[in-house]
Amino acid sequence: MNPLISVIVPCYNQAQFLDECLQSVLDQTYQNWECIIVNDGSPDHTEEVANKWLEKDPRFRYIDKENGGLSSARNAGIREAKGEWIQFLDSDDKINTISFELLTKIIAEKKVEIIGFSYLVNENNKLSKDITLTIFDNVVNGKTYIEKSFFFLTMACVYLYSKKLLIENNIKFKEGLIHEDDYFNFSLFKHVKSIINIETPLYYYTKNSNSLTLSKNIDHIEKRISSYFILIRLLFSLDYLDQNFIFRKSNAYFRNIIILLKITAENNSQNLIFLLKKTIYLKKKYNLKYPIFSFKDLIKSFFFIFSTKIYINLIKK
Repeated sequence: MNPLISVIVPCYNQAQFLDECLQSVLDQTYQNWECIIVNDGSPDHTEEVANKWLEKDPRFRYIDKENGGLSSARNAGIREAKGEWIQFLDSDDKINTISFELLTKIIAEKKVEIIGFSYLVNENNKLSKDITLTIFDNVVNGKTYIEKSFFFLTMACVYLYSKKLLIENNIKFKEGLIHEDDYFNFSLFKHVKSIINIETPLYYYTKNSNSLTLSKNIDHIEKRISSYFILIRLLFSLDYLDQNFIFRKSNAYFRNIIILLKITAENNSQNLIFLLKKTIYLKKKYNLKYPIFSFKDLIKSFFFIFSTKIYINLIKK
């Protein structure tokens, strides 16, 4: 068994990291792979870097498209992928050189649709913080995997996916959404009959202080708040998940909204008023009547936004 693995690398203004990223693919001990570099309208020299790799090895392929965001770039990669298996790799990250060799052995042995693996955090060129998934002794289905995991990791890059599973269930990344991995995996895992995790860290995630996900820009914060409401609505529409899990996860998203409001309050009170109005509007728009937050929690959240000192005293009680 020698399945083809399609590596999808979306790129936007990350040319300075791309060489290291692609080198980690070229260094794989397993040879039957293709790597699809998706240039999502980068104004930097991504194309120049990509062309160098196309000349270096014919297994590298290149797509140039208009800017549409991470989800759009990944979807373009999925459409072009020829492999039986899909590995997502962000352009500022790397993968362990033994990744594909180890994963294909597990595919042959366990006959699974998805394999999850642990990852290391690369911060200032130092690998640390081994993030380990919940390890199951046996192959489980998607529902069991989510509900029994101590911490359900939604990051798409730490899973190897069966392409057949994605295509047959018409699973794509939702475009225009932040936290697209959450939407993707919660939608997908309803259809998963077999998944297994391994403890070996196979992915190296780069913590980038310039990342858009860390932005305090008001437009970005507004988009993140909108995305959380979309995810909450998705959770309550999923009939395969336990209600207790749905409430816990929805609460976590709502707390993230409160944290974003606090960040805004610390910077601009006018922006805070705008975002509070936006939050109320989105709750009505998505018809979220669910008690995702108790009144007591809501009061605590109010103090969290305006007075951290009072909030700390409240949560001690």
